Amino acid sequence: MNVLLSCDTNPYYYDFWPYVKEVWQERIGINPKLVFINDSKQTHKFVDGIMYVKKLDNYPIYLQAQLARIYYTQFFEEEICLLSDIDMFPVSKKFFDKQKIKENCDYNTFFHLNPEVREFGQLPLCYYCGYGKTYKKLLKDLSWKEFLKKIISLNFDVTKSNFTLPNHLKNNNLWFSDEIYMFTEIKKNNLKIKKNNETAMGRRVDREEIKKINYLNFFNDKIVDIHMPRPPHNYKDYIDKIFYGLV
Repeated sequence: MNVLLSCDTNPYYYDFWPYVKEVWQERIGINPKLVFINDSKQTHKFVDGIMYVKKLDNYPIYLQAQLARIYYTQFFEEEICLLSDIDMFPVSKKFFDKQKIKENCDYNTFFHLNPEVREFGQLPLCYYCGYGKTYKKLLKDLSWKEFLKKIISLNFDVTKSNFTLPNHLKNNNLWFSDEIYMFTEIKKNNLKIKKNNETAMGRRVDREEIKKINYLNFFNDKIVDIHMPRPPHNYKDYIDKIFYGLV
C-alpha cells in the first residue's frame, strides 16, 4: 500500500519530504511515494520513493504539483494508493487502518477516509484511497501533458463563484481543480466512493496550533493528523519535536 505525494521545488513544501516520508513508513506502515516536479530531471520510474518529473512550460506550476499525485497512481495498478499532502503528518494508527482501507476498496470503488464536504460540495483530496487501476479509469490513457490540458479546459475557476481565495493563493484561481476533478470524474465514470464512518473533524492539529499541541494525544487517537505550518524552517524546533514523538 502506498501514499502518493507531490510537490515542486518550493522549499515551503519540498522540505517536508524527509519528515513525512519517515512518519508514513515508520508510524503508519504505508509506503510514501513522491512525484517531484523540478526544472531539469525526468525519470520513468520511482527510485528510492521518488519520481522526477520535469516541469512543463505554459502550465501553472501549482497545478502540476497538485495533480501529479493523482496521475502517477497508475504506476501501481494492483496496489492501493492513498492521496495526501506533503505537509500533512498522519498520527492516528486507528484512523489510517490498512486493513479497513483494504476491505473498503475494490476496482470500482474508492474509499474516502475523511469525507468532510468542502467549499463546492467536493470531498478533500486527502484521503482518497483506491487501486491504481481504479484511478487509471479516470485518466483515460492521457499523457501527463494531455491530462494537464484537460484540467485547464474544464476551467474549475473559483472566480466564477462567490468564493474568495485567501491572500496567499491570490490569482491561483484553479487551486481546487484537483479536488473538484476527482469528485466529478468519479461520478461521471459511474465509480463509487465509499465513505468512512468517521472524519478528522475536531481531531486535526492545524498550522500554528502545533505550538500548543498536547503530545499525550499521540497515544489516544484524539489527533488524526497534523497540517503543518509553512515554511518549515520557521517552525523547525516544533516540527522536530513532533517528528521524534511520532517515529
